[in-house]
Amino acid sequence: MIKVFACLLTMFVVDIIISYLQKRDNTSCDITQNENNYVVRPPAALTYVYLFGFSFGVFLFCFFGFFYLKHNPTVTKGHLYFALIFSAICLLVVIGSSTWKVYVNGENFAYYKIFHRRPVLLSVDEIGEIEIGKKQEIVLYDRSGKKVFTVDGLSDNYSRFCKTLGIKEPK
Repeated sequence: MIKVFACLLTMFVVDIIISYLQKRDNTSCDITQNENNYVVRPPAALTYVYLFGFSFGVFLFCFFGFFYLKHNPTVTKGHLYFALIFSAICLLVVIGSSTWKVYVNGENFAYYKIFHRRPVLLSVDEIGEIEIGKKQEIVLYDRSGKKVFTVDGLSDNYSRFCKTLGIKEPK
């Protein structure tokens, strides 16, 4: 039981650290948004929905934990593990959506992967193929045919990104 509470406390600490780093990152790397310089990010609603899911998982954990500590026979450790795993999955999505971004500076891209600190630098000239999927996602491939990254159709600054690539925005 102590291990489960330690995991929950660790997730809270990680969430607080991510919030701090995200605020610090937004203020220190704030670029002027115009047609040539902008940031492509996942939609903000994604982060908020999964942050709500994380909070709901923590609530479930506390709710089930209360009845588990009262020795209620209908609440088992499985309930606590479910709430903990649900919270952890939602927290991972929040981490991923807060760190994934593409900085566009003219015709140069700096793509930040989810668990990497250094960006992947790419120029429009280095793009070999652009593929548009069924759900309006843009998939970029380099000259060797290796997939570089995907930009979802609901991302912030999606239409600007389409203009930068020189493609018509899918409807």
